[in-house]
Amino acid sequence: MVSPIHGDLAGLGPVTMFSGTRDILNADVRRLVRLAGPAGLTVKYHEQPEMIHVYALLPIPEAKTARATIRAVITR
Repeated sequence: MVSPIHGDLAGLGPVTMFSGTRDILNADVRRLVRLAGPAGLTVKYHEQPEMIHVYALLPIPEAKTARATIRAVITR
């Protein structure tokens, strides 16, 4: 019930999202990406094959890359 896919996306600022193809929320993330364009929302979506939810927190190479991207978004 608490999900941005059920609300009004108009007026939101740019969003950067990360999801893995094995993420339980991947279908909702993809849906939000599809809804973003018509709502005028800018989304940068990073999908990593075979990764699970919150993979960016794990001690794996894919997470290191994701964290570097997150750092770049936060510090710009």
